[in-house]
Amino acid sequence: MAEETKSNDESQGFQRDESMIEQYVKMTVDPKQNPIYPKLDEIIQNLGNIKDKICVDVGTGPGIMLPMIDNAVGAKGSIYALDIDKNFLNYTKNKVVPTLKCKDNVTTIESKVDDLCLPKELNAKVDVFMLAFVVNYLQEKERYKQILPQISNYLSKDGVLVILDFDQEFVDATFGTCDENEEENHNDNDDKVGYGTKWKYLEPEQIDKLVTGFGFKFDRFILKNVVPHHHCLVFKKKDPKK
Repeated sequence: MAEETKSNDESQGFQRDESMIEQYVKMTVDPKQNPIYPKLDEIIQNLGNIKDKICVDVGTGPGIMLPMIDNAVGAKGSIYALDIDKNFLNYTKNKVVPTLKCKDNVTTIESKVDDLCLPKELNAKVDVFMLAFVVNYLQEKERYKQILPQISNYLSKDGVLVILDFDQEFVDATFGTCDENEEENHNDNDDKVGYGTKWKYLEPEQIDKLVTGFGFKFDRFILKNVVPHHHCLVFKKKDPKK
């Protein structure tokens, strides 16, 4: 198995222990708590033929998306699983990667809050960037201003950026809300169970506006309105000549 771990001299905040990760996984794969889970494989299949392609899962967490990506890229495909939480990465490496067809071509990377830490040789070669439930985190301290240009640089000419997320109403109803005082006192070493609710979740129109400001163009929705309060948007790189 290919593996790359980047040193990280900046505090990455909250690190989950294994019991919390197990709880997180149990919640995430439960269709009652996470109604989009049964549709994840269909979402990946809607990307078209990505067999043998290079995919990057940004904010991979405990590797929930990896089996679906693996089904699509096959044994000769490559997956780069990125997260700032080294405990998530250890869980992914030890419990998820060994089950994958392309396990010899999976690289786990401990990224930084403002740096994907991908190998330079991947520049303009990545076919799919997957951002599942991480846009809210990129809003914190406007991290998207550093991350989205990096994604654009690494994405191939015909590659796609896929953003999967839920809306604020779903988050508030499922995980509770943070009032303004709690939010102000909520520092980088804190977190709430599951996905966390200290950040504001964006509607599709807001995601579109945010992403297209960094060299991308909206391409299409996947499974729009199939699962209430969830959305999946696909973006491509703008033609610099236009």
